Order: sequence, then C-alpha cells, then structure tokens
Amino acid sequence: FLNTCDSCQKKLQGKDIYMYRGEKGFCSEDCRYRQMAVEEEPKEKCGSETTTSPYAASGQIFRNGIL
Repeated sequence: FLNTCDSCQKKLQGKDIYMYRGEKGFCSEDCRYRQMAVEEEPKEKCGSETTTSPYAASGQIFRNGIL
C-alpha cells in the first residue's frame, strides 16, 4: 500500500506523499492533479448534456404530469 505513485509509478518511500480520496498516493501535486482531472472529466460531460434538455431552453425545470 502506497509504495508507488498511482500515476507515474515512482517509488514513494522517504518522500512526501500526496493523497487523493484516502486510497491513492502520488509523488507530486502534478500527478495528483492529473488523476483528479481524469476523474472529473465524465462529470463535466454529464453536466453539459443537461443543458441540451428541451426544458432548459424554456427555463422549465420540472414537468407536470405522470411520465
């Protein structure tokens, strides 16, 4: 556990360890940031899909009735 960087696989022994989500260790802030960016990417795509909803253009958030 936490022997190598989760991103670049460098050994972590005797160095500062940058943690992410409590289970992944990284050798630098850059490696940690790369992992965070990879994990956030799908969330951004999902968010852009909601703006293409036919209700978004009209400002309607909820639709009345049974779907």
